[in-house]
Amino acid sequence: MRQRRSVSDHGLGNGSAPMTKPVSFFATCPACGQQQLQLAYTRRALLSLLKTSNIIDAYCLACDVVWPVSAQERNLVVAAIAAGQLGATPTPGVMNRHAAQRAR
Repeated sequence: MRQRRSVSDHGLGNGSAPMTKPVSFFATCPACGQQQLQLAYTRRALLSLLKTSNIIDAYCLACDVVWPVSAQERNLVVAAIAAGQLGATPTPGVMNRHAAQRAR
């Protein structure tokens, strides 16, 4: 028997990415300075952390370091969640382009 999913599990029922799907984003490791791909959070978890202004932690496997993402990286997370509706992971250039469009 198939398990029924709620509308919220499907991303508000508007064709957006499922709430349980991981959202990927990059964060710069403070130890080695390399951008590290972050895959640990689902869309639901990130939205909850953003809404409550809680810390979003990032991790570098090479350095075994955990750190809170910067304000700029939090903005990229917001862009990654928004882009997830289109099935894409944004890069910093994508976020800047969206910001420029909103400013018009």
